[in-house]
This record gives sequence, C-alpha cells and structure tokens, in this order.
Amino acid sequence: MSDCGRWALVIIAMLGSPFSPYYARARRRGPTDPLDFVALNVALHGPSERVWVLNERRGATREAQSLAIGRSSLHLSDRGELEVRFDERAAPLPRRLAGTVRLVPEVLGPGAHVLDARADHRWWPVAPRARVEVTLTEPRISFSGSGYFDANVGLCPLEDTFRRWSWCRAATPGQGATIAYDAEERSGARRTFDLAIDTAGTREVEGRVDHHLGRTGWGLAREVRAEAAARVQSLRTLEDTPFYARSQIAIDGRGGRSVGIHESLCLDRFSAPWVQLLLPMKMRRVRDAARGGLHVAAKPA
Repeated sequence: MSDCGRWALVIIAMLGSPFSPYYARARRRGPTDPLDFVALNVALHGPSERVWVLNERRGATREAQSLAIGRSSLHLSDRGELEVRFDERAAPLPRRLAGTVRLVPEVLGPGAHVLDARADHRWWPVAPRARVEVTLTEPRISFSGSGYFDANVGLCPLEDTFRRWSWCRAATPGQGATIAYDAEERSGARRTFDLAIDTAGTREVEGRVDHHLGRTGWGLAREVRAEAAARVQSLRTLEDTPFYARSQIAIDGRGGRSVGIHESLCLDRFSAPWVQLLLPMKMRRVRDAARGGLHVAAKPA
C-alpha cells in the first residue's frame, strides 16, 4: 500500500489454486497434481487504474529460492529480500499489466501457525512489515509504501475445513505491525490470532473484540478484531465478490492510527452452486499450444 494511501497492489502465487473451478472439477474425478493448476493473481487498485489479473497455467518452475509461473517470477535473495517480476494480461480487455516489485523485510515473523484442529492448514507471516518499491511499466506507475509477505499451505480444500475467516494486517506507528486472524471451522470451533509483531518479537494482544464494518454490496459480513475502545472504519472496498471482500481500513486506538488491509472470506458462499457457476466469469482458460499448458486470464471485478 502506497505511503499516500491511494494505491494498493496485491500479488498471490498459488500452486494448486484454491479458487479454481477447474482444479475442483479435476479433484472430483480423482487424485490430481496441483501443479497442473498454478496461478498468479495480481490486483492493482488506484484512483486512475483498477486492474485484476488471475492467470492459471499448467506447471511451474521451482527452485529453493525462486518460482516461475509463465512469464512471471518470484525470487528470494540470501538477504531475505523478495523480488517479483510479472508480465500478465487481463481479460476480457486484453490489457497488459507488467512491472517489478521489490520487498525488503523490516520485521520477520516467528514461524508457522496452525489454523485448524487437524493441523491441515498452516499460515506463516514471513514479513509482517516490509518496505516495498513498485515499478510498473504497463501502466506506467511507481510508488513506495508499506508491505506484507506471508505464506499458506493446506492439505485439503479450504471449504472442507472452514466455514469462514477474516484477516487483517495494519502497519503501526513505529516499526511494527498488528495481525488479526479469525477462522471458524465446520465443527463450529473458532481460532483467533491477535498478534503484535515488531523488532522486539511477537506477542499475543489481549482484549481484542469484533468490530463490524458493515456488509458489502454482495451482503458479505465484515468483522475486524481490535481493542474494545478502538474506532474502526472502512476507507474503501477494494474487492467485492459474492464470497470474498478486500477492504482498506483504519483503526484508531490507544497507540494512534494504523491503516491496513482487511479480508473476509465465506466458504459457505464459495461452495454454493450459483457461486461456482460464476467463478469462470472471473477466469478465462487459453491453451498455450507452444508449451502445452493452460493460461487463464481474469475478468476485472
């Protein structure tokens, strides 16, 4: 997120895309290789540009510190700096989205956290706070700001384990960040993480409660965990879909104002047949005859 607050860029690399209807269809037929359904999602939000890309391909090139998906790549240096180069096309208008992102961690996370009772899903906030430089060549936009880098791994589909979850990360005054994770399992069990992470380490924050942000245009509930006396507000909704919402929020509490990104995910909605029918509207599969792979370009939200 840019220092001025006007721009936001999200990049997600997925090996076995959890929201791919084609991957889900293949799993229903029997065991399948998740590397046949790799995807790179890039979302640019700004005052003059709004671009959504979700390209799914067959196969990826993986090494210890690098990952290549199609024409795009991620590389982690020995110093822990992450560089992402992407060159993708959106759909239905075949506009190009290309550039480089360099992420330099300011604070490192302590390791992975188990998200469910069976330990099928884990989450690792690799760099809860980082400095990020964004240089886009198409469109020509550059900005600097505060960033975040994490990783998730799962042994089964998300919808098999969870009913819903919400997540929020905000940079705090100084050199730290707060992260709130709230996941409800199908059993009804609820697991929350309320973390404050800075250069001194990681600590659990007590006394956080749910604050309601209000429903999205699709009627999706949004809740943010923060201290009871805090004032929480939604600055803008970045993504609004039937089962997922991404919002830019502000939290005014005892430590001052922090601005961050909030996500709400409803897996009950995601599993609904009518939503499954809509998923291909966000994606377009194109066969790459030269490589024998699959290419998926997404429709702007």
